[in-house]
Amino acid sequence: MKKWVCRFVGRKIGAIGDSCVNTEKVEAATPEEARSALYQTYEHIHSLWVREVGPDGECVGPSFKP
Repeated sequence: MKKWVCRFVGRKIGAIGDSCVNTEKVEAATPEEARSALYQTYEHIHSLWVREVGPDGECVGPSFKP
């Protein structure tokens, strides 16, 4: 499993009101699976940006828009 940083506009499941910009770290094998993992906590996700996190905690590699 790799670690991914996901930055997106959305809101917590069941929240009332406007969506806002969120940043979450998730563990998944691929960027697509990282996106799917967000739906366990968030809804109405859009403008998603996913980037792999290296062993030192810094983002590495290209960003993905799955």
